[in-house]
Amino acid sequence: MPSESRSIPKMIGLENEYGCMGDNLPEEFSAETAGTTFISKMKPQWFSFEKSGAWDPTERLLNIDADDEKRHAHLKDKDWHLMNFLMPNGARLYCDMTHPEICIPICRNAKEALLHDRACEWLMNFIRKKHMEEYGHKYLLYKNNTARGYEDDSLRRGGGVSYATHENYLVSRSVPLEDLYPKVLPFLVIRTVLIGAGMIGSQRRDSEIKFQISQRAEYFGQSYGVDTTGYSRPIYNLRDRPYADPQRFRRIHVISGDANMCEMAEFLKFSTMQVLLMMIEDEYLDKRFDLTDPVESFHKISKDVNFKELLEMKGEKKSRTAIDLCKEYIGLMGEYLEEYSISDPILHLGINEAQRVINLLASTPELLFGEIDHITKKMLIEKALEKGKISSWRDPNAKTMDMKYHNINPAESLFYKPKTYQLMKRLVTDEEIRKAVFEPPPTRSRFQVEVHKRFGLLLWDWQKICIADENGDISPMIFLEDPAIPWEKLKELLCDDRKEFLKLVKNAGFMKGPQYNANPDEAFHRSYPKNTPRHISRHKHYSWPNSGQENGPVQKEGGMLWWKEFSYKEILDELKKRGLTDDD
Repeated sequence: MPSESRSIPKMIGLENEYGCMGDNLPEEFSAETAGTTFISKMKPQWFSFEKSGAWDPTERLLNIDADDEKRHAHLKDKDWHLMNFLMPNGARLYCDMTHPEICIPICRNAKEALLHDRACEWLMNFIRKKHMEEYGHKYLLYKNNTARGYEDDSLRRGGGVSYATHENYLVSRSVPLEDLYPKVLPFLVIRTVLIGAGMIGSQRRDSEIKFQISQRAEYFGQSYGVDTTGYSRPIYNLRDRPYADPQRFRRIHVISGDANMCEMAEFLKFSTMQVLLMMIEDEYLDKRFDLTDPVESFHKISKDVNFKELLEMKGEKKSRTAIDLCKEYIGLMGEYLEEYSISDPILHLGINEAQRVINLLASTPELLFGEIDHITKKMLIEKALEKGKISSWRDPNAKTMDMKYHNINPAESLFYKPKTYQLMKRLVTDEEIRKAVFEPPPTRSRFQVEVHKRFGLLLWDWQKICIADENGDISPMIFLEDPAIPWEKLKELLCDDRKEFLKLVKNAGFMKGPQYNANPDEAFHRSYPKNTPRHISRHKHYSWPNSGQENGPVQKEGGMLWWKEFSYKEILDELKKRGLTDDD
């Protein structure tokens, strides 16, 4: 008898911060705030789509420590709330400090997540073009993770920063955290050979490094924690904001991956993580992959473009290469799918492709041009060297090529250059991408879009929405506590009559939310030794507070709910006076 899987659906989310520069912006727009103006002057009408109400930061702000609250003061700013847009495909577009960021809608599988990431890229490109048409402002958008310059532990200047590509996966709360993170952590390190986007040189002034596999690895200094910035970034991020019922669900927030241009690399990123987490939920994965020093291994893999470095394993285990470990991981994933009779064709495709790719990486990596980003980028730069277009890896034009690889404007991009792009391995078609721009996946993201089209959202986040009732007053909050709720169950609640809709939602139990839900992992957080770095914090989860309560939006202006006002612009102006970037 085959084993029966107990794993829950592995819903996927992805957040991409884009590098943004203005080429001909008016004098009143500083270079540091190009991303802010890119978002603030965007018009939803460009998509024939109405502006959504304000983003609700309640979940993000619960029980954060003083340092985190200071770094994210803009989350309480009314103007920032308005610079959050629900997009036609259920994505969220907003400004994360000065970076335009777009989050894909909640997706069910790797193919769907890949498709909607490409649809979000299409949206970003469309907005870029509309800025030029309407305002005459030219923006350069880079789907990458690093800017030129340097970042150190005490101060970040001159744009030398790493910005994020964050993955999110739904996991059952039944898996103990102390069992979860040690099993996820090694794979986040090892998978770098599959998903690295490649980078010229080193942000840490290491002149010996010509090329690295990962754009992100150098910025990580700890195995686990809750920080998302600086060299203290943890490989496994403990931030626990599920945007769901915290008694049942956990959101794995992965911050260590690179932004992918190659469709295959991104597809493998999603599919292998889905299967890994399913294996953990089914107690199929042991601790055979434990690394002695995950941070050192992460850095070592990134610098090892020939895949020869040996990684030290915990205990008495023999040191092994990342390729060998990745092969064993993927082989185990295939065995798991067979043993548990999991027939999902997309998962099987993902693991079969991962097996093919890792074998080619070990033997003939040049055959993966157009499939794996660090291989593709490296080969393009090597070709330029051979032709004399650049003089060395340290040639400034080589770094320009690195940046142009991630430029999403087809007229300026190295990746999208027609002769190059036709060689790229495609998993989704242009027609599918254009369709996905206006068609959300059949998840609670589609429900939010459909409700907004009918009634307009006054306030929203991934978990809950609020509309006006038939009298124009604010309705009770509508909770979507299960990210994997079947679309069929949500679809039957939709109707065009506002009063009837609210009645149906209430009768279905979606207006119920406990006032307080303790995080079951609180005891684990308290068990940290006293010398644990400050960035390890403790969290509790609260449902939506009633309007007027001290810990929620307290002002009602024009039918909207707000946090007490903070001025995002004043923060930026003050930083500029001090000669610092907003990241400081």
